[in-house]
Amino acid sequence: MDRGSGDVQAQVPEQTANVLQVKGARENFPGTNLTVITTDGKLYSFPARYASAQSEPLLTLETLPAVTASVLLPENRLHAGQLESITRQLIHEVRFYRGIQDKSGGIKVALEGLYTKGNTLFYRLVLRNASTLPFELEAVRFATRDRQQARRTATQEVQLHPCYAWGTRDAVVAPGEAKVLLFALERFPLDRGESESSSSSSATGSGT
Repeated sequence: MDRGSGDVQAQVPEQTANVLQVKGARENFPGTNLTVITTDGKLYSFPARYASAQSEPLLTLETLPAVTASVLLPENRLHAGQLESITRQLIHEVRFYRGIQDKSGGIKVALEGLYTKGNTLFYRLVLRNASTLPFELEAVRFATRDRQQARRTATQEVQLHPCYAWGTRDAVVAPGEAKVLLFALERFPLDRGESESSSSSSATGSGT
């Protein structure tokens, strides 16, 4: 969000992601502008001037023309709209990918797809519950860790933060069922080279 001056106050209300509240900070401020960039990369620009009464209390951006040029994010980063679109395509992308998996207490997680778009990596994880109790997913953590360590030295681990996640909110896997989880992370460097470092992810949860 870009405000032409401090005379315009703008905020996104709590518990919302697609609403922007705007008001004047003082009476009769000089004319300025308000620029809004939406999650799909579209740019909207509005002239802003003081008015004692609102002529249009509510504007819906979907009905307004956007600036022709799309917004370019630095380092080829994907915006939220692109991340969501790609993720929804990969949910049903079934591949026979084998080799990276872990299991404990009847719960098994497997990496069944690894995709790239620009500087973003997409991880498709499948969580399966072979126990007799529902499994409630509490957290998923990504980190890089040194593969080779000298004796009596601490393990060097760097936590990674996904820029987009799908399927984790209120995730419960019933007995005998499976759930697809998708995560998008920006590409990350490996300090000692790929032959000496590895990336890992872990999921924690509880049976209910």
